[in-house]
Amino acid sequence: VSIVLEVSSRYVGLVVKPRGRRPSRDVREYIAIVVVKERVKWSLRLAEAELSYRILGERVDHSVIHYWEARLREAGVLEAILEEIGRIIESRLSYRYSVLDWTEITTWSKENVMLHVTARISEDTVYPVGAYVSYSGESVAEEVLNALPPGRRLLMMDSYYDSNKAIRIAKETGYIPLVRPHNRRDRGYYRRRSRKLFGVLADNYRYRPRGESTFGSIINEFGDRMKTRRNDTTATRIIARLIAHAAKILIRIKKAITEFLDTYVGPVPLFKAYTY
Repeated sequence: VSIVLEVSSRYVGLVVKPRGRRPSRDVREYIAIVVVKERVKWSLRLAEAELSYRILGERVDHSVIHYWEARLREAGVLEAILEEIGRIIESRLSYRYSVLDWTEITTWSKENVMLHVTARISEDTVYPVGAYVSYSGESVAEEVLNALPPGRRLLMMDSYYDSNKAIRIAKETGYIPLVRPHNRRDRGYYRRRSRKLFGVLADNYRYRPRGESTFGSIINEFGDRMKTRRNDTTATRIIARLIAHAAKILIRIKKAITEFLDTYVGPVPLFKAYTY
Protein backbone atom coordinates (compact mmCIF):
# COMPACT_ATOMS: atom_id res chain seq x y z
CA VAL A 1 0.00 0.00 0.00
CA SER A 2 2.77 2.46 0.90
CA ILE A 3 4.54 1.84 -2.43
CA VAL A 4 1.37 2.50 -4.43
CA LEU A 5 0.52 5.63 -2.43
CA GLU A 6 4.03 7.02 -2.86
CA VAL A 7 4.41 6.28 -6.57
CA SER A 8 0.89 7.29 -7.60
CA SER A 9 1.14 10.78 -6.08
CA ARG A 10 2.68 12.23 -9.25
CA TYR A 11 0.02 10.77 -11.55
CA VAL A 12 -3.12 11.95 -9.76
CA GLY A 13 -3.42 14.80 -12.25
CA LEU A 14 -4.08 12.30 -15.04
CA VAL A 15 -7.25 11.12 -13.32
CA VAL A 16 -8.78 14.26 -11.80
CA LYS A 17 -10.77 16.18 -14.37
CA PRO A 18 -10.14 19.95 -14.58
CA ARG A 19 -13.86 20.67 -14.34
CA GLY A 20 -16.70 19.27 -12.31
CA ARG A 21 -16.91 18.03 -8.77
CA ARG A 22 -13.69 16.98 -7.12
CA PRO A 23 -13.37 13.40 -5.76
CA SER A 24 -14.55 13.09 -2.18
CA ARG A 25 -11.38 11.19 -1.19
CA ASP A 26 -7.74 11.13 -2.19
CA VAL A 27 -7.45 9.46 -5.60
CA ARG A 28 -4.32 7.63 -4.44
CA GLU A 29 -6.43 5.74 -1.92
CA TYR A 30 -8.78 4.54 -4.64
CA ILE A 31 -5.76 3.37 -6.65
CA ALA A 32 -4.44 1.51 -3.60
CA ILE A 33 -7.81 -0.24 -3.11
CA VAL A 34 -7.91 -1.33 -6.76
CA VAL A 35 -4.36 -2.74 -6.67
CA VAL A 36 -4.55 -4.39 -3.24
CA LYS A 37 -7.95 -5.90 -4.11
CA GLU A 38 -6.30 -7.80 -6.96
CA ARG A 39 -3.29 -8.73 -4.83
CA VAL A 40 -5.43 -10.41 -2.16
CA LYS A 41 -7.89 -11.79 -4.78
CA TRP A 42 -10.98 -10.17 -3.29
CA SER A 43 -14.23 -9.30 -5.05
CA LEU A 44 -15.73 -5.82 -5.20
CA ARG A 45 -18.19 -6.69 -2.45
CA LEU A 46 -15.44 -7.97 -0.15
CA ALA A 47 -13.31 -4.93 -0.93
CA GLU A 48 -16.25 -2.76 0.11
CA ALA A 49 -16.83 -4.64 3.35
CA GLU A 50 -13.21 -5.21 4.46
CA LEU A 51 -10.50 -3.57 2.39
CA SER A 52 -11.92 -0.05 2.34
CA TYR A 53 -12.00 -0.05 6.17
CA ARG A 54 -8.38 -1.16 6.38
CA ILE A 55 -7.06 1.45 3.93
CA LEU A 56 -9.45 4.39 4.36
CA GLY A 57 -10.98 3.66 7.74
CA GLU A 58 -14.49 3.92 6.28
CA ARG A 59 -16.78 2.02 3.96
CA VAL A 60 -16.50 2.67 0.22
CA ASP A 61 -19.35 1.34 -1.90
CA HIS A 62 -18.43 -1.31 -4.44
CA SER A 63 -19.95 0.78 -7.23
CA VAL A 64 -17.47 3.56 -6.45
CA ILE A 65 -14.55 1.13 -6.59
CA HIS A 66 -15.84 -0.20 -9.91
CA TYR A 67 -16.15 3.36 -11.27
CA TRP A 68 -12.49 4.01 -10.50
CA GLU A 69 -11.46 0.74 -12.14
CA ALA A 70 -12.94 2.01 -15.40
CA ARG A 71 -11.62 5.55 -14.88
CA LEU A 72 -8.05 4.41 -14.28
CA ARG A 73 -8.05 2.50 -17.56
CA GLU A 74 -9.23 5.57 -19.42
CA ALA A 75 -6.50 7.77 -17.94
CA GLY A 76 -3.69 5.20 -18.25
CA VAL A 77 -2.60 5.78 -14.65
CA LEU A 78 -1.86 2.18 -13.71
CA GLU A 79 0.41 1.74 -16.73
CA ALA A 80 2.35 4.84 -15.64
CA ILE A 81 2.62 3.53 -12.07
CA LEU A 82 3.98 0.21 -13.33
CA GLU A 83 6.62 2.03 -15.37
CA GLU A 84 7.59 4.13 -12.34
CA ILE A 85 8.02 1.07 -10.11
CA GLY A 86 10.02 -0.54 -12.91
CA ARG A 87 12.34 2.47 -13.03
CA ILE A 88 12.88 2.26 -9.26
CA ILE A 89 13.79 -1.42 -9.52
CA GLU A 90 16.03 -0.70 -12.51
CA SER A 91 17.93 1.93 -10.53
CA ARG A 92 18.80 -0.75 -7.96
CA LEU A 93 19.39 -3.81 -10.16
CA SER A 94 20.09 -2.52 -13.67
CA TYR A 95 19.58 -5.13 -16.41
CA ARG A 96 21.28 -7.00 -19.24
CA TYR A 97 18.59 -6.90 -21.92
CA SER A 98 14.84 -6.51 -22.34
CA VAL A 99 12.08 -8.71 -23.73
CA LEU A 100 8.75 -7.63 -25.19
CA ASP A 101 6.34 -10.56 -25.28
CA TRP A 102 2.61 -11.21 -25.31
CA THR A 103 0.07 -13.75 -24.13
CA GLU A 104 -3.67 -14.21 -24.36
CA ILE A 105 -5.92 -13.97 -21.30
CA THR A 106 -9.50 -15.20 -21.31
CA THR A 107 -12.31 -13.09 -19.89
CA TRP A 108 -15.46 -14.35 -18.17
CA SER A 109 -17.37 -14.19 -21.47
CA LYS A 110 -14.73 -16.46 -23.08
CA GLU A 111 -13.19 -13.70 -25.16
CA ASN A 112 -9.44 -13.28 -25.40
CA VAL A 113 -7.45 -10.11 -24.80
CA MET A 114 -3.75 -9.72 -25.47
CA LEU A 115 -1.38 -8.72 -22.71
CA HIS A 116 1.92 -7.19 -23.88
CA VAL A 117 4.65 -6.92 -21.24
CA THR A 118 8.11 -5.39 -21.40
CA ALA A 119 10.40 -7.17 -18.95
CA ARG A 120 13.95 -6.36 -17.87
CA ILE A 121 16.32 -9.29 -17.45
CA SER A 122 18.94 -8.82 -14.74
CA GLU A 123 21.42 -11.25 -13.26
CA ASP A 124 19.13 -12.23 -10.39
CA THR A 125 15.55 -11.64 -11.46
CA VAL A 126 13.07 -10.60 -14.14
CA TYR A 127 10.82 -7.61 -13.50
CA PRO A 128 8.13 -5.87 -15.60
CA VAL A 129 8.56 -2.23 -16.58
CA GLY A 130 5.73 -1.72 -19.05
CA ALA A 131 2.46 -3.35 -20.10
CA TYR A 132 -0.52 -2.83 -22.35
CA VAL A 133 -3.77 -4.75 -22.83
CA SER A 134 -4.98 -4.73 -26.44
CA TYR A 135 -8.09 -5.93 -28.21
CA SER A 136 -8.89 -6.98 -31.76
CA GLY A 137 -8.41 -4.25 -34.33
CA GLU A 138 -5.31 -2.60 -32.85
CA SER A 139 -2.15 -2.53 -34.93
CA VAL A 140 1.14 -4.06 -33.82
CA ALA A 141 2.77 -0.63 -33.90
CA GLU A 142 0.15 0.77 -31.51
CA GLU A 143 0.64 -2.16 -29.14
CA VAL A 144 4.42 -1.66 -29.11
CA LEU A 145 4.06 2.10 -28.63
CA ASN A 146 1.89 1.65 -25.53
CA ALA A 147 3.74 -1.31 -23.97
CA LEU A 148 7.33 -0.16 -24.48
CA PRO A 149 8.90 2.40 -22.08
CA PRO A 150 12.19 4.12 -22.98
CA GLY A 151 15.27 1.96 -22.56
CA ARG A 152 18.55 0.85 -24.04
CA ARG A 153 20.48 -2.29 -25.02
CA LEU A 154 18.96 -5.31 -26.75
CA LEU A 155 15.20 -5.70 -26.99
CA MET A 156 14.14 -9.23 -27.99
CA MET A 157 10.77 -9.73 -29.68
CA ASP A 158 9.20 -12.72 -31.39
CA SER A 159 7.88 -12.82 -34.96
CA TYR A 160 4.52 -11.33 -33.96
CA TYR A 161 6.27 -7.95 -33.63
CA ASP A 162 7.99 -8.24 -37.03
CA SER A 163 6.43 -5.01 -38.27
CA ASN A 164 8.37 -2.22 -39.93
CA LYS A 165 6.61 0.46 -37.86
CA ALA A 166 6.94 -1.52 -34.63
CA ILE A 167 10.68 -2.02 -35.16
CA ARG A 168 11.07 1.70 -35.92
CA ILE A 169 9.27 2.60 -32.68
CA ALA A 170 11.52 0.26 -30.69
CA LYS A 171 14.63 1.81 -32.22
CA GLU A 172 13.43 5.38 -31.65
CA THR A 173 12.68 4.50 -28.01
CA GLY A 174 16.38 3.74 -27.49
CA TYR A 175 16.61 -0.03 -27.96
CA ILE A 176 18.50 -2.29 -30.32
CA PRO A 177 15.58 -4.41 -31.63
CA LEU A 178 16.35 -8.10 -32.10
CA VAL A 179 13.25 -9.52 -33.81
CA ARG A 180 12.73 -13.05 -35.00
CA PRO A 181 11.92 -12.79 -38.74
CA HIS A 182 8.41 -13.67 -39.90
CA ASN A 183 8.33 -16.02 -42.90
CA ARG A 184 5.71 -13.98 -44.77
CA ARG A 185 7.00 -10.48 -44.12
CA ASP A 186 10.07 -9.00 -45.76
CA ARG A 187 9.41 -5.37 -46.74
CA GLY A 188 10.53 -2.20 -45.03
CA TYR A 189 13.79 -0.44 -44.23
CA TYR A 190 13.78 -1.17 -40.47
CA ARG A 191 12.74 -4.77 -41.05
CA ARG A 192 15.71 -5.35 -43.36
CA ARG A 193 18.07 -3.84 -40.79
CA SER A 194 16.55 -6.04 -38.12
CA ARG A 195 17.14 -9.14 -40.23
CA LYS A 196 20.81 -8.27 -40.65
CA LEU A 197 21.14 -7.86 -36.88
CA PHE A 198 19.33 -11.11 -36.25
CA GLY A 199 21.76 -12.91 -38.56
CA VAL A 200 24.66 -11.69 -36.41
CA LEU A 201 23.07 -12.11 -32.96
CA ALA A 202 20.88 -15.16 -33.55
CA ASP A 203 22.65 -17.06 -30.76
CA ASN A 204 21.62 -14.40 -28.23
CA TYR A 205 17.95 -14.84 -29.12
CA ARG A 206 17.84 -18.17 -27.29
CA TYR A 207 17.83 -16.22 -24.00
CA ARG A 208 14.48 -14.59 -24.85
CA PRO A 209 12.35 -17.21 -22.98
CA ARG A 210 13.57 -15.78 -19.65
CA GLY A 211 11.27 -12.84 -20.29
CA GLU A 212 8.25 -15.15 -20.32
CA SER A 213 8.68 -15.89 -16.61
CA THR A 214 6.60 -12.79 -15.78
CA PHE A 215 3.57 -14.41 -17.41
CA GLY A 216 4.23 -17.62 -15.49
CA SER A 217 4.39 -15.75 -12.18
CA ILE A 218 1.14 -13.89 -12.83
CA ILE A 219 -0.77 -16.94 -14.07
CA ASN A 220 0.47 -19.17 -11.25
CA GLU A 221 -0.63 -16.64 -8.64
CA PHE A 222 -3.86 -15.30 -10.12
CA GLY A 223 -4.93 -17.83 -12.76
CA ASP A 224 -5.33 -17.43 -16.51
CA ARG A 225 -8.96 -16.28 -16.62
CA MET A 226 -10.44 -12.94 -15.63
CA LYS A 227 -13.83 -12.71 -13.94
CA THR A 228 -14.73 -9.63 -15.98
CA ARG A 229 -16.68 -8.83 -19.14
CA ARG A 230 -15.95 -5.14 -19.71
CA ASN A 231 -12.79 -4.22 -21.59
CA ASP A 232 -11.82 -1.35 -19.27
CA THR A 233 -12.12 -3.29 -16.01
CA THR A 234 -10.36 -6.28 -17.56
CA ALA A 235 -7.37 -4.15 -18.50
CA THR A 236 -7.32 -2.40 -15.11
CA ARG A 237 -7.28 -5.64 -13.14
CA ILE A 238 -4.58 -7.20 -15.31
CA ILE A 239 -2.27 -4.18 -14.90
CA ALA A 240 -3.07 -4.04 -11.17
CA ARG A 241 -1.83 -7.61 -10.83
CA LEU A 242 1.40 -6.67 -12.59
CA ILE A 243 1.82 -3.70 -10.23
CA ALA A 244 1.37 -6.00 -7.23
CA HIS A 245 3.97 -8.38 -8.71
CA ALA A 246 6.47 -5.55 -9.32
CA ALA A 247 5.87 -4.10 -5.84
CA LYS A 248 6.60 -7.49 -4.32
CA ILE A 249 9.95 -7.58 -6.13
CA LEU A 250 10.74 -4.06 -4.90
CA ILE A 251 9.92 -5.03 -1.30
CA ARG A 252 12.32 -7.98 -1.55
CA ILE A 253 15.06 -5.69 -2.86
CA LYS A 254 14.56 -3.21 -0.01
CA LYS A 255 14.62 -6.05 2.51
CA ALA A 256 17.87 -7.41 1.04
CA ILE A 257 19.47 -3.95 1.19
CA THR A 258 18.38 -3.51 4.81
CA GLU A 259 19.78 -6.93 5.79
CA PHE A 260 23.06 -6.12 4.02
CA LEU A 261 23.41 -2.83 5.86
CA ASP A 262 22.60 -4.44 9.20
CA THR A 263 25.23 -7.13 8.59
CA TYR A 264 28.14 -5.11 7.22
CA VAL A 265 27.47 -1.56 8.39
CA GLY A 266 25.55 -2.06 11.61
CA PRO A 267 22.02 -1.17 12.63
CA VAL A 268 20.68 1.71 10.55
CA PRO A 269 17.42 3.57 11.19
CA LEU A 270 14.71 2.20 8.92
CA PHE A 271 14.01 5.45 7.11
CA LYS A 272 17.70 5.83 6.18
CA ALA A 273 18.01 2.25 4.94
CA TYR A 274 15.03 2.65 2.61
CA THR A 275 16.52 5.68 0.90
CA TYR A 276 19.38 3.73 -0.62
